[in-house]
Amino acid sequence: MKITDALRAEHRILRARLDLLEQLLGAGAPLAGLLAGAAQLTGALLPHAHLEDELLFPALESHLGAGSGPLAVMRAEHEEIERGLAAIAARQGAADVRERLAHVLAVARQHFAKEDEVLFPMAEEVLDGGVLEELDAELLRRRGGRPFDLA
Repeated sequence: MKITDALRAEHRILRARLDLLEQLLGAGAPLAGLLAGAAQLTGALLPHAHLEDELLFPALESHLGAGSGPLAVMRAEHEEIERGLAAIAARQGAADVRERLAHVLAVARQHFAKEDEVLFPMAEEVLDGGVLEELDAELLRRRGGRPFDLA
């Protein structure tokens, strides 16, 4: 399997979590439920983003550049999502948590779309299939041989 296939599959799992949190927000769920959901999302999303930053993005830098362009945008969005999740965990009040969570969900959803529709196809075009498979093997190794999940 290629790392891009694995990351797309992870996006599908993460989108299901985004959907659930959006439903909770829309239903006016209690703050405790939102915080618990945000903590679960944090536990899954940040390791996913860090592995993209550490594995796929460096492999693409020689082809796409690092300081500007798509990789810079992807890294900036990872940072924005991480800052938003940290602010939610800091609990500045119910209205603030709801607003920040809605923002994080929107940014994450748009970010996944950019990766799935633009960045991953670029990666598959410019990187050798063997490289993509090696990166997938490293992704799995870093996860201790376990597949991605939200637990």
